[in-house]
Amino acid sequence: MPGIVDTAIVPRQMIAAVDPSDITPVSTIVSAYIRLLDDETLTGQGIECSVDKQLPFTDPPLMNGKHTKRAATVWDPLFKIMHGENSGLADAVAGEDFVMQEGRLERA
Repeated sequence: MPGIVDTAIVPRQMIAAVDPSDITPVSTIVSAYIRLLDDETLTGQGIECSVDKQLPFTDPPLMNGKHTKRAATVWDPLFKIMHGENSGLADAVAGEDFVMQEGRLERA
């Protein structure tokens, strides 16, 4: 979760409106990403990047309860399309098998 980062996707006017001391360098984001890959003790956590700081945090609560949980739950038919097998996750959403046909999901 970065603060504002000066990249090509951010409008120049937005960058100009922010005090330079509030800009998060891309290097802070990249360093946090590498840190998550390298440090197994951070599994299941996120890192908020704010200017030059990396602030690890555990999973935040699901703010809209079951609705948020459902939106973030693996849908096994899509997982199978992407990985060639079901996820094996106990809480994955089951469903009919689908295949990709000409860029669209079709029932198998």
